Amino acid sequence: NWKKVAKADSIKFVYIKATEGKTYFDPQFKRNMIGAKKNGFPVGAYHFFRPGKDAEVQARNFIEQVGDIRPEDFPPVLDIEKTDGLSSEVINRKALEWLQIIEKHYCRKPIIYANPHYLNNILSAEITQNYPVWVANYGVSRPNWKGWRLWQFTDRALVRGAGCADLNVQPLR
Repeated sequence: NWKKVAKADSIKFVYIKATEGKTYFDPQFKRNMIGAKKNGFPVGAYHFFRPGKDAEVQARNFIEQVGDIRPEDFPPVLDIEKTDGLSSEVINRKALEWLQIIEKHYCRKPIIYANPHYLNNILSAEITQNYPVWVANYGVSRPNWKGWRLWQFTDRALVRGAGCADLNVQPLR
């Protein structure tokens, strides 16, 4: 219920899952984007990356489902949490391929979403130093990643109209 969410003063922006892997798309994505925009939220879309699947096909899945991104919308996000049993080298090659396809298509630099362990131990500096980072880091007073752009500090917030949701902050600049 986007009208109820809009009345929750602490909610200032919304990211909505669009796709996962090669073929999955959230059937409520377009409805949620329309509802969020109608109620005045800046919005963005994210893709849950599956390293074991073809990166180009995943990027095309995202582009097909999301369509155009308006200048006032937030940049696309690559949510990367799984290894699918692959090496860091393969994961980085595939993630970079997805990022480059999305950046070229939308003419905007995508954001990387990951936890500190993934950022420190799996992703390469080529990715973490060249793309904005959205860090998921719970139970801490500040995220364990220098230069973060967004910080997801909980995945268990109760939001009026939405139920249980992730909550994030942007640093003051």
